Amino acid sequence: MILDFNSAQESDEVFIELMKDALTYFIGEWIDELQDGFMYGIQDVVIFFRENFKALIQAGAGPEMGMMIGGMGTDTLMQYVTKAYTRYRQNKDRLRSASKPYVQP
Repeated sequence: MILDFNSAQESDEVFIELMKDALTYFIGEWIDELQDGFMYGIQDVVIFFRENFKALIQAGAGPEMGMMIGGMGTDTLMQYVTKAYTRYRQNKDRLRSASKPYVQP
């Protein structure tokens, strides 16, 4: 999608909306697929994401700042994931029909 975008014919706003749709689709499909494997569905997926995001942020920030940044960063990431999943559920049919199937070379 990024490589196919023609910036000479389309505006930055169109590109941003395309990227939002692509990321929303990815997050939504990912959550829908994951929740089937958890006992409590979406509740467990949220815990899974939160703990993994926190561990990644803490590892990247180092031992001095890891705990503080891990807490703040995790909340921020989870807000984006939650908003994207809500948008995905509201626009699921449109997003699925707009996505191109991946064809391996």
